[in-house]
Amino acid sequence: MNIKLTAAAILFTALIQTTGSAQSQGEFHLVETVLIEDVQLSASLELEVIEEGFLILDKQQKKIFYLTERGELLQSIGGEGRGPGEMEDPTSFLYHEGNIIVSDRSLSRVTVFDLEGELIHTFQSSPHAIDMAVIGDLLFLYNPFHLAGDIVSSYRIPTGTPVQEFRDVSEVQVRLKAGLMNTLFQGIEKIGNQLFVLSHPYELIVGIYNPDGELLNEYDPITDIYIPPEVPENFNPFTAPDRFSDYVKSSVLRFYAHDGQLYLIQSHFESGDKFLDIYDMDMNRLTSESMNIGDLRPHTVGDDGYFYMLSEMQPGENGSDYGVGIQKFELVWN
Repeated sequence: MNIKLTAAAILFTALIQTTGSAQSQGEFHLVETVLIEDVQLSASLELEVIEEGFLILDKQQKKIFYLTERGELLQSIGGEGRGPGEMEDPTSFLYHEGNIIVSDRSLSRVTVFDLEGELIHTFQSSPHAIDMAVIGDLLFLYNPFHLAGDIVSSYRIPTGTPVQEFRDVSEVQVRLKAGLMNTLFQGIEKIGNQLFVLSHPYELIVGIYNPDGELLNEYDPITDIYIPPEVPENFNPFTAPDRFSDYVKSSVLRFYAHDGQLYLIQSHFESGDKFLDIYDMDMNRLTSESMNIGDLRPHTVGDDGYFYMLSEMQPGENGSDYGVGIQKFELVWN
């Protein structure tokens, strides 16, 4: 496998937008690219960085690929189907204490594998769950499509014993406009023993909960993401997509946690620019202004603090005819 280290770090300039004419600057340094040659991947992917290498969930192939840190295939796990160890609509996965946990929205099922691909356990779960987080031996599944509102359900792992479920009662549930549905990104992350639920990508509210479902705090971190009050009550983005941008100016693309911090990546529809904001676990903003990160859209932050992104490698790039690479970035502030 090929790991291409930059002789001099490649800089992806990220200008932090300020209200004045002066601009402060942050930079993404491309540290290395790991070219994946043993596996043909689709376009719908999720990435987990683990000590032993990489895990890639290919949602279209219904498989998880376990790779070494050099991109070599160690194990192909799962496959399409409805039987034990198979998947129909895998929506999210994570790695926890040596096991891979996968949520299947279509089958309303959670499956637990070890790194060898052996099936450890499978159990029925909340339907339509799209994201998950783990605190101790509790698995929390987030379902934004429940008729009663956004629901978080918890289970003991690996047995799958149901513990409880609670409804997201943050202010966003009151502020949702009629006809506007959760069509883009929502998610759940954990920092320490707290759950952070991103309830809605347009009127951005982060609800902070303890494992018992008690709402501890809520915060609207990016006032740029909004639905103006003049939006018609009967407006529906599915039936009037040409008017969508009249009311919705930006949305959250990624939401993840690392080392006591939350990372939010949003996209502005009109300009196409993507911005990064970083917060501490009390939702204090650590970046003075949103940082323009251009075309970068990291999939995750590893335990090593680096940003990782799956990227399609063009013909001739890194000496390859075609393929997918895992790019590792360091975020440096000036």
